[in-house]
Amino acid sequence: MIKTFTAALAVGLGMAPLLTHAAGLDSYRPLLCATTEAVECGALEEECFKGPPDGINVPHFVAVDVARKVIEERRVDGTGRRTVIENVKDKESALILQGADGEYAWSAEIQKDTGKLVLTAAGEEVGFIVFGACIPD
Repeated sequence: MIKTFTAALAVGLGMAPLLTHAAGLDSYRPLLCATTEAVECGALEEECFKGPPDGINVPHFVAVDVARKVIEERRVDGTGRRTVIENVKDKESALILQGADGEYAWSAEIQKDTGKLVLTAAGEEVGFIVFGACIPD
């Protein structure tokens, strides 16, 4: 039961900027995030999927523009979706982004010191976790 997670990812992969204080980067500078691993579990499934992002239709790259509150997929063929970032929390150690798109609600956290990304998304009887990293775009 591998659902199309594009909504949740574009949505949430939504994602955010790489923010290292040492480099003096601005939290609202555009970012390019790469996804590296994904997990999908359904309420009625005996096993969860764990593997590459494209195994659940998650793009390998997502552009995040916190200032414009938008996240866009970047696919090799030039296609992609766009989603709105509805909530931004700029914490001391991390940037937290949240939103909803289609049937999914999502939340993403980007660590300011490493750029590491964790995105979670949930829909009816299904949940996703996507791991990755972001750099300034």
